[in-house]
Amino acid sequence: MQHQPVICRVQNLTSPKGQVLNGLAASFDPTMSSRSDGRVAVTIDGVKGPQLSLKPENLHILETFENLAVAVGRRDLRSRDFMATVVDQKRGKKVTARMLSRDENVTALRSRGTLIALVEYFQDQRLPKGDIVFHLTDLNLALLLNSYAVKKEMVQSLYSNQHILAKTVGKLIIRNCDKRVILFKYTPFRIDRNDRPANGMLKSVLSSKFHIYPCPCEDYLDALEVRFLLPDCSTHCFFLDFGEDETTQYARNLFSMGEEDTNRLKPDTLADIDPQMFWSSILHSKALLKVLKKIPNCPDELLKEWSNIYSCYLQSIMTFKEVCFSASEAVRMLPDNNGNWNLLNDEIHYNIAFRNSKLAVLASVTEWRDKAHRPARIDIMDNYIGSEIDKKVAEF
Repeated sequence: MQHQPVICRVQNLTSPKGQVLNGLAASFDPTMSSRSDGRVAVTIDGVKGPQLSLKPENLHILETFENLAVAVGRRDLRSRDFMATVVDQKRGKKVTARMLSRDENVTALRSRGTLIALVEYFQDQRLPKGDIVFHLTDLNLALLLNSYAVKKEMVQSLYSNQHILAKTVGKLIIRNCDKRVILFKYTPFRIDRNDRPANGMLKSVLSSKFHIYPCPCEDYLDALEVRFLLPDCSTHCFFLDFGEDETTQYARNLFSMGEEDTNRLKPDTLADIDPQMFWSSILHSKALLKVLKKIPNCPDELLKEWSNIYSCYLQSIMTFKEVCFSASEAVRMLPDNNGNWNLLNDEIHYNIAFRNSKLAVLASVTEWRDKAHRPARIDIMDNYIGSEIDKKVAEF
């Protein structure tokens, strides 16, 4: 039987390093986290590294609460329309819903849509008497809004184009958190920070042994997939990418939140705490690097690291071209300069996605392999059992 993680808030830490953690959302496995000394091993949102061992009194455990997911999604990668919803996860129904369309004046719809959905929830709904947990897919927003709920002040904010919207949400949170706990838990879709080792993902990028492409799984046409090489295997995972504009907004928002937050954009940290944005940042590394160069207080070391990442991304494209049967096929398989594929209809989407997936498997046993040996195994998700991709893997 699989147990749901216990959700909690870090509190009452007194050391200088501990005080920074107060107010952050965390979680732990109730079956594995208790130690003989009574401490609990918790995973804290936005904090790099292994689980931290905290005393029970340093955790405010939420036992009964309204469990709400704030989701912003689209039907598939071609769609310019996004649905921003608040979903009651216990009852399995939408509480609020708003359709948003991307145009030249309305961008970064994941973060913007999340804020709009929260404003509508607080303004239009009769709030429950008890505690509320909002699950967000944007780590920046989860950290920022938790700071509003705990400190009951709005010192930090977002980049100028989302500043007013964030302050509006902040005022609504402060107004409603006196009689209840309001917690914002970072919960990304399609990918989990515990699924893959962060150092393995980064090493695969730095060695250019990875490939990003549209997901060929019929259930996840809104997602991208990445295949990459670990020391013992070729593996893959899904992730949601909301476009170049969302990736650059993420960086701008992070720097607007405060200087201490800039370390979260370091590639090794981002791979650990927010793997979804890590892979999006790789795909859009050219645009991200361009934005970072314009930020006055961006550390030189961070620029250097992302410049290197961009070079590795370009090398990964050159390596992938080696397994394509022609230059024209490579053009069809690879994204344009904005990180988009030419997916004109469902049939083209499937063709490009399946072909990319099979070529990525081929690359993992040819171009990516160590000269001395091939990967010990080639991972394939359950979603693909019996598919053409599964058959391709079986050939190796």
